[in-house]
Amino acid sequence: MRAGLLALAALGGLTACARLAPPRPQPPAPPAPLAALRSAPGGFELRVEAQEGVTVLLQRGPLAPLTPASARIDLPRDCRAARVFALRGARLSAPSAWLPCHWRSPPPAPEPPLVFARSGVVELAWMPPEGATWVRIERDAVLLAERPAEEGLYTDHPPPGRYLYRLRALSEQGISAPSAAARVRLRPPR
Repeated sequence: MRAGLLALAALGGLTACARLAPPRPQPPAPPAPLAALRSAPGGFELRVEAQEGVTVLLQRGPLAPLTPASARIDLPRDCRAARVFALRGARLSAPSAWLPCHWRSPPPAPEPPLVFARSGVVELAWMPPEGATWVRIERDAVLLAERPAEEGLYTDHPPPGRYLYRLRALSEQGISAPSAAARVRLRPPR
């Protein structure tokens, strides 16, 4: 009889536990973001590709804290290594691989582009910068596009106004300083 009461007490305890709400399933941790690092004037540029809706966290060394970051991160030249995490809710991804910061001289700044404004468009032309594989095109210090350096042409469709265009050379060694600015005034089409 006594053993039966103990069994009922144990069974009653289990019944009480079963009445509690089951724990909510946690969403899976986001995958580790992809990161690429290259030399830039004065330091490094870290590009991060992560799933939409996650917060990118940067760690600048093994003992450094995690800090919120964006998809494009400028790091100082004295950076030794960096890695990134993705955070969704309270779930943290596995880290990306450590990216060692080995500074290499980026390519020289390219010549300014030739710019022509006509019929509501701005056309840019350039000579391929030495050692560059890509050219970054900027209008008023805002990135417009990246094109193969050998392409040599780009067409922009901004609203009428005055603009400054610059190029940057990109290679495996990094990103150059900007070229001198090419100024253009785009008039409304007639």
